[in-house]
Amino acid sequence: MEAIDIKKYFKLHILEDGRTLADALEPWQKKKIIDPIFYDLDRHGHRKINLAVVYLPKKNYKSTMGSGIAGYGLLADGEQEPEIYGTAGSKDQARIIFNQTAKAFQRSPILLNQVDIYRDVIERKDKKGFYRVLSSDAPLQHGLNPHFVIWDEIWNQPNYGLWEALTHSPARKQPLHYVTSYVGYTPWEGQLWYDLFLRGKHGRDKKMHFFYSQQNLASIVTPEYLKQQRQRLPEHIYRRLHLNEVTTGSGGFLTKEHVNAATSVDLENKWKGDSGCWYYCAVDLGLKRDRTAIAICHKDEDSGLVILDHLKTFEAPRKGEVRIEDIEQHILDLAERFPIEKLIFDPWQSVRTRQRLEDRGLEVEEFIFSGNNWVRLTQNLFSLFRDGRIRIFYHKQLDKELLSVKIVEKSYGFRIDHDSGAHDDCVVALGMAALYAAQDEGGSGEIGRIIEVYPPGEGLTKPHEDGGKVGFWTRVW
Repeated sequence: MEAIDIKKYFKLHILEDGRTLADALEPWQKKKIIDPIFYDLDRHGHRKINLAVVYLPKKNYKSTMGSGIAGYGLLADGEQEPEIYGTAGSKDQARIIFNQTAKAFQRSPILLNQVDIYRDVIERKDKKGFYRVLSSDAPLQHGLNPHFVIWDEIWNQPNYGLWEALTHSPARKQPLHYVTSYVGYTPWEGQLWYDLFLRGKHGRDKKMHFFYSQQNLASIVTPEYLKQQRQRLPEHIYRRLHLNEVTTGSGGFLTKEHVNAATSVDLENKWKGDSGCWYYCAVDLGLKRDRTAIAICHKDEDSGLVILDHLKTFEAPRKGEVRIEDIEQHILDLAERFPIEKLIFDPWQSVRTRQRLEDRGLEVEEFIFSGNNWVRLTQNLFSLFRDGRIRIFYHKQLDKELLSVKIVEKSYGFRIDHDSGAHDDCVVALGMAALYAAQDEGGSGEIGRIIEVYPPGEGLTKPHEDGGKVGFWTRVW
């Protein structure tokens, strides 16, 4: 494809909703981003800007704009053999804009005819250019000759290593670093995102275009959406993401008011469940340096509240470890007393424990502590306390942890964490059980009367003749 005006290229770049990027662009995007970067030319007709830094709140089309600029650099900027690189604090983050570009090509017959698309690279069919996703491993990236570099969420870049490795070659006539992000945490000199912020704010670089807004300019960001986000996020995170304000890197998870409001004097640590409830038992397994915590929750059918019913911790003796047999026996004892719908735990420390519990009739749900699951657990638990949709009994260790754990941001999102020497085992077990209880819609069937309770070790793997669930508790559906 020959060099064309970028706004003409945007007419070929098709978004998920079927509109072209040219039709989707809002006036502020044209005036504040596209025009200053691509239409301020020198006497040779070349762009004056080779560094664009755009700091906007979340959901203000940062990735959409980045995908359009990347596609233009690859196919329509007129550069000989362009090398376009996408990078971020992690390769997965860098793939967000890359994937948007690939999908826009796939929706456009004209553009798709120009490229071959692979997992981490889009190649021009004429073999004269490519768009590649890079890891943040700076030592591996030297020797490249970038035309465009698309930097996503640069607040998460740990240092200058990758920035230096991707410095433009003077052989490129119209190179461009396009940086899109919201601001980072409490700054200090030497942080890449903050140095760029200061350089742009003070106008120190004549070839740099800087745009920083604390307003949500995109029409899709409504007051209703912001209100919802404020309810679901701790204040320091909300202000950084949606008001583009510099905040600390971590903050308190819950306030004393949240915990007090959720703590009911009418509840106590139960040792027996009711036949008309679905219970979810979660185990945060720690055998050596950590505690093991076991929590049971259910959702009250009438109020919709998530209720903490039981909490038990096991702590390893000095220079010893928790006996896995004791944990298994406690779970088996609970299964005699509670109609447990699911047992949830990460079995990586003891696969045999899962097998033994399943052999005794328990339905085990594997919960791997991946980034996505940490985010789900954290967001659900926070919203339950924030919205007053959970009730707990007073438990000294749990109360201490709820008020001491913090929420931190990782490359995959937000998660709870604890300071060195502290614990979060009770909170994690509660979070796991509450996650399943909150989404409970009545279990796998209509609860009826209990028709039999098997004694431990007897007949636990044989289906009941009336079709009840195999296990300690069988029910009539």
